[in-house]
Amino acid sequence: MFRSSKKPLYLALLLTGLQTSIAMAQTSYPDGKMELFNDNGVLKCSMPFVSGTFQLNVNGPCNSNTWDDVASFTVVGVPSASTFTLYDDEYCRNRTDQAYIYTFKVVKNPTTTPELVLIESAGVTEVGQLVHGTTLRMEYKLRNRDARDLLGCVRIVRSDVPQNNKK
Repeated sequence: MFRSSKKPLYLALLLTGLQTSIAMAQTSYPDGKMELFNDNGVLKCSMPFVSGTFQLNVNGPCNSNTWDDVASFTVVGVPSASTFTLYDDEYCRNRTDQAYIYTFKVVKNPTTTPELVLIESAGVTEVGQLVHGTTLRMEYKLRNRDARDLLGCVRIVRSDVPQNNKK
């Protein structure tokens, strides 16, 4: 008589679920993404890398408690020629009295930062230079004081993916 075992069924369901999870993770952010982390390296927010202004103190891609609790970031799969600006100001205003405004330009397609980029450390980069260990170039810098935990807003200008890299 044929003895049925539930193990192959469980294994098949597990593998199907794993494949679905991997596919969802890969397609969740087809435009690339930016991740924001606190002082302890804990992920506070993950947002699609699309053009827009993202305030961290109101409803948006991040919880409102993200504001002023971000010390580092990563970018994943971001196209070259894209720029993003980090503001102390929670409304992305270009006020000269805020702690900092840093604009970075992506110079390699696609760019994924290999590790967390500390905002404070990136802020010492001179305009026109690459942030240490990345393919992000400092395009604009206003630095009045330390950037520690003061991120209030992110503005992204995403470029088109170069034709030779489209799939």
